[in-house]
Amino acid sequence: MFNLDALDKLIAMVVVLLVLSLIVQSIQAAIKKFFRIKSLQIEQSLIHLFYYLLDKDAIKAMQTVSDRAPLLRAFFTGVRKFIPGRSKPLQARDPQVHALYQAVIEEFVRAGHVSSRGKTLINAVSKDELIRFIGQVRVSELIEHIPLPERENTWEIKEEIAGARKASKELFIKHRRLIEQTPLAEIREPLLALLSEVHQFLDLKNSDLTLGELSASAVSAARKTLDALPDSIEATLLYLKEEASAAAAQDLLKLQETIAPLSNDLKTILTLPQKFSQILGKVEIWYDTITRSFDERYARSMKSFSLAISFVVVTLLNANLFDIYRDISANESKRNLIVRSGEQIASRLREQPAADSREINQTLEDWSKKSYEEIDKEESLYTALGFSGPRWIVDAWKNPQRPTAQKAVETVAGWLIMTLLLSVGAPFWQDALGSLFGLKNLLRKKDQAAN
Repeated sequence: MFNLDALDKLIAMVVVLLVLSLIVQSIQAAIKKFFRIKSLQIEQSLIHLFYYLLDKDAIKAMQTVSDRAPLLRAFFTGVRKFIPGRSKPLQARDPQVHALYQAVIEEFVRAGHVSSRGKTLINAVSKDELIRFIGQVRVSELIEHIPLPERENTWEIKEEIAGARKASKELFIKHRRLIEQTPLAEIREPLLALLSEVHQFLDLKNSDLTLGELSASAVSAARKTLDALPDSIEATLLYLKEEASAAAAQDLLKLQETIAPLSNDLKTILTLPQKFSQILGKVEIWYDTITRSFDERYARSMKSFSLAISFVVVTLLNANLFDIYRDISANESKRNLIVRSGEQIASRLREQPAADSREINQTLEDWSKKSYEEIDKEESLYTALGFSGPRWIVDAWKNPQRPTAQKAVETVAGWLIMTLLLSVGAPFWQDALGSLFGLKNLLRKKDQAAN
């Protein structure tokens, strides 16, 4: 039969591991909040994504070590808070990427994604939300940040386009019966729509068009219309000559002479709108790939971060795995105390409410006070289990004793093994503790039934 005394020792060890893991978890959460590590990681992933959306060199977003390491970037950003005049928001190196990033952040603020401290909340942005926010960005906000060749003959081009549209409408009305039977009839409506709306593309700096309104299908259809126009006119001229309609052919030749010089200008005008119209489609392609890579990098960084914090906590509390096990094995009263405390801790963790939105809106003083209280409570719980805690450093300073080489090696090894065990996280040890208590209750019932 399974030895209940051995099970109690195992439970007591898991309780100690859980308490220490809770201390590590509280410290890690406080540091993550103070340095805004998660928010900075998401902001950096958005900037990296925008490089792809605008066909820029994304390597520029990962040039420095701080760009590739979220913890270092968060540390440098946090240090700037205490240097007068050095605190500044996250910026992209490319001006056009930075313009898109700032425009999207403004849309977050307009939608109410902001805390009471004035911080933009983007910790839980979804792909659909990001697409909607990008769609609300005005094209003019991007245009004003990039150099564009100024057209000296913009007014003349507008006049020529207006003349071409007028000539097209007159041709379609005057020779409607003949035109309806020609290839030109297939592109009549798209051509008139293009000539009617192209003035917006000529003056994008002062346009109210948004990226959502610049649909890729509409701009692509306009390009297809321009590409198909010469062949349609030629085929229609052949048809009119066969029908011996000289008047219609003459009018169509005049329209051809009017539109032909404008064809290259119209294609040039549509180049930039076509590029912007593809942005929303690229979000669908690249969002999951970029965010997944940043999430993986964030998870690896947090594991290293957790290891470092665990080692510091283990050292400060002198949580030597071998000493703790010997103490639990030799002292039955302490072991029973730890087991009873484990039941209370497990019950408290099960009943602990999840974090709500009110915690996001806490002031810096509120959450720092709460974080300190949480860390102090977990540390006090560890000392209440019968361990010395941080005061072992003071005791060692007052009564210095040179440890033997064997003891020093054993202590360091115990610290390192304990550090590795704590790095798996408090949720793991919480589940393990629940399973062990369930096993203990099952064994007790079997023992009672056997008796």
